[in-house]
Amino acid sequence: MAEQKSSTAPPAEDRGRETPGAEARLADFLAGIREQRGLSRDAVVQQSGIPAHYVQMIETGDYSLISDPFYLLPFLRKYAAFLRLDPEETVTRFLREAPPADERAIRMPQPWALGRRTNRLLRWLLIAALAGALVVFYLIMAERRRLVAPVPLQPAAPSPTSTMPARSAPVPGPAAAPLSAPPGARSAAN
Repeated sequence: MAEQKSSTAPPAEDRGRETPGAEARLADFLAGIREQRGLSRDAVVQQSGIPAHYVQMIETGDYSLISDPFYLLPFLRKYAAFLRLDPEETVTRFLREAPPADERAIRMPQPWALGRRTNRLLRWLLIAALAGALVVFYLIMAERRRLVAPVPLQPAAPSPTSTMPARSAPVPGPAAAPLSAPPGARSAAN
């Protein structure tokens, strides 16, 4: 009985390549179909227009060169159509076999967490820096005003009208001449 089992099972390195079936990984299944059709990877690249590194990733199942294997879906559909397989069935199988999101996740470093005391200190330092900047700005502006301030003009010579006191009463003019009689009137002395 043991001999029958060993004779029907293919060697471990050839599993999935000789008879592409439902039990083989999708990568091995697609590579097996390509080989059955007598095509090399280079021929697939030339005839299908799929970049060589994507064909290699699809056939090996090694997705380490890309950040997310789901970027392969358009190329996988195109490759399945090229091999005359159902693209949607191939994609469905790929999605079942794709590694879970947690395994692909890249750990991002946590942001630098500051303590309460450090936050308070940084806040005070920021306030002090702003106050210092305001003082420096004020001093610069004051110096600038001092340099640009207009020079006061010399007072003008006083005008004669402005220094004379105002007259309160009319000043008598030269003595008035006696009034003369109208012409044609005689004087009493004659």
